Amino acid sequence: MKHGNLAIFIPHAGCPHRCSFCDQRQISGRQEVPAPEKIKETMERCVNRPGHRADSTQIAFFGGSFTCIPRGQMIAYLETAKAYIDAGHFSGIRISTRPDGISDEILSLLQQYDVRAIELGAQSMDADILRRSNRGHTPEDTVAAARKITEAGIELGLQMLLGLPGDTKEKAMESAQKMAALHPAEMRLYPAVVFPGTDLYQQYLRREYQPLTLEDALDWTVPIACFLEESKIRLLKIGLHQANGAVAGAFHPAFGEMVRTGMWNRHLKEHLPPPPAALTIPVHPSELSIALGQKKKNLQFWAEEGYRLQFIADPKSHRLLSR
Repeated sequence: MKHGNLAIFIPHAGCPHRCSFCDQRQISGRQEVPAPEKIKETMERCVNRPGHRADSTQIAFFGGSFTCIPRGQMIAYLETAKAYIDAGHFSGIRISTRPDGISDEILSLLQQYDVRAIELGAQSMDADILRRSNRGHTPEDTVAAARKITEAGIELGLQMLLGLPGDTKEKAMESAQKMAALHPAEMRLYPAVVFPGTDLYQQYLRREYQPLTLEDALDWTVPIACFLEESKIRLLKIGLHQANGAVAGAFHPAFGEMVRTGMWNRHLKEHLPPPPAALTIPVHPSELSIALGQKKKNLQFWAEEGYRLQFIADPKSHRLLSR
């Protein structure tokens, strides 16, 4: 069953380091850390919304390092959320945090409050990239935290940033492979984006850092996404949901769909004869928009490859992408 999240953003809460790339207030569109009463109001609205699925919706604390916030505040959030879980309104809690924000004691506490999934902001498995981004943790911290989470029986998720200072296409794939070796159930992939007020913005102004272009970001992300799909890792998100105030980088409202079109093309190419060729390709209706691409630009892509393709919806056709 596909799960959903009631996302509650706590921007920068608990973060012991100000990473060079980070401005969670701009990314999330939230400016203040919510009080438990505000969270309760948010949960009430969700519960009373038509179509709410209590059995598959988690309360998700995103945007900060949840396990690093003051203990009293963290427990207040957890207790507020657990009351709604105990009442049967949600299936559990999901949090995001830093790899160095995980310990046996923290995990024991989280288990008491029905935390079912933990997403670690790993970002990269390259020590130099983490250092240059002022992450304040190491790849070894990520490995240790992932192991503890898995052993505790909590679902593991990993978040990865592509294109940080010092990154290359090859290093990004190596990071993805090392993350996959930790056996996460799911991952998120984000090309780095430049926000005013960050150290990365200053580097960008000094021309010491050049973010990925949209074309390069797609070139980096598509093979990584294909690799993760082949590794049976769910892709929860590809690209930022919103990038309010961003001044540079590969942000686009349809970035995730463009990546999926690239993935779809790689699968399709395995079944095509050598060009030139004119073919009618049956496509499962759920993937027709992906096959056509944004504004049907994928037809132009295949024309440049030497193919004249026509895609038609066919419910009997197999899906090329995992769901």
